[in-house]
Amino acid sequence: SDVDEEYVLMAHITSHGYYDGFQVGLLDNIFNIEVETNYNEKIMKLYQGRKESHPVLTLKKERSLLEEALEWAKAEEKYVLFEMVEDDDYPPIGLVKEISEDYICVQCYDGYGEKDGFAYLKRENIVRACIDGKEGQDLEILCREKE
Repeated sequence: SDVDEEYVLMAHITSHGYYDGFQVGLLDNIFNIEVETNYNEKIMKLYQGRKESHPVLTLKKERSLLEEALEWAKAEEKYVLFEMVEDDDYPPIGLVKEISEDYICVQCYDGYGEKDGFAYLKRENIVRACIDGKEGQDLEILCREKE
């Protein structure tokens, strides 16, 4: 995990101890973080017992954590689910195609692995980016089947 003035980057693990990608979220949205709890110990035992691991993100610390993590996702062709300020029943999910100063361009996919146009997301409206999480891993499999 890492933190800058605006964002926090966390490796995410499911409640059953499986790899669930990375999450980059607004630092202001974090109200508390619990450490050294029985629950945390349980998750780590499951994670280690399953021999799960997270890839190493090499961050240059030249830009925001959001930009750097999205650059990694773009380079590695990892699917990203975006949670936006406007609560959406169907948040955009797909491959990052372009990162500009103000917008992120995403090739979107539907739940069946079909391309579903492009979304241009205003950076200031992104609350959280879930990189290579379970939804993204599912899409990767579905899209691979179509090749």
